[in-house]
Amino acid sequence: MYDGPDCSIKDCKNKAISLADTCYSHLKNKQIYIDKLKNYLKKNTILKNLELSCIELENVNLSGKEFYLSNISGASFKGVKFTKSKMRLVFFDFCNFLDCDFQNSNIKESVFSGAELKKCNFKDSEIQRCNFDGTKCYDTSFSDSDLYSSRFIAAELEKIEFDDCNIKRAYFQNSILKEVNFHCSNVEDAYFEGAKQKL
Repeated sequence: MYDGPDCSIKDCKNKAISLADTCYSHLKNKQIYIDKLKNYLKKNTILKNLELSCIELENVNLSGKEFYLSNISGASFKGVKFTKSKMRLVFFDFCNFLDCDFQNSNIKESVFSGAELKKCNFKDSEIQRCNFDGTKCYDTSFSDSDLYSSRFIAAELEKIEFDDCNIKRAYFQNSILKEVNFHCSNVEDAYFEGAKQKL
């Protein structure tokens, strides 16, 4: 996991974000930084050891990118394309995703806990051993995906599609389910203890 320098502002306990010497909240000009970051992301396919906590990205195409060992906690993404991307040990905890597309992605051992996802697309993806605990997820599709051993414990799931998914050893304990479709052949191989159907 990324363990780079601290924010250069005195008494700030945050890490400096990649390509800067302060955390995101202490940047003097966020727009200049975002333009610089977009250019960096455009030029590089393999992205490792990034610290991008609390950044804000909108309408950016990150299709086909590979993310490894990165901390992107608390960030905000709107209309961002992650299609055909590859992710390993990426922390997206407490992020906000709106109208984001992850279709045909390969995501493993990554963390989305506490995130909010609205109108997102994870269709036809490999999403194995990922953590969605405590997420609030609305109007989103995981259909035709492999969710082996992923966790949705205590998540709030509304208008979610899990059609034709592999949910073997997936965990949905204590989740709240409303208009959730589990048209999967191996529902009995998942864990639903304490889950509640909400009308």
